[in-house]
Amino acid sequence: MGLLAEEIGPSGEQLGNFAETFTPLSPIMAATTLDDPLHRAALSSRGAGDARTA
Repeated sequence: MGLLAEEIGPSGEQLGNFAETFTPLSPIMAATTLDDPLHRAALSSRGAGDARTA
């Protein structure tokens, strides 16, 4: 996994600093996006009449 610059220039070159805050944001968002459907599927498989809560 490479570092991401703060900005991208018109021809695609990386500009500016490699901000520590923004670098891990993409993998975190990807993991959250991938987990959402799995979480919903797990909740729906419990059934509407199940007494357990999410």
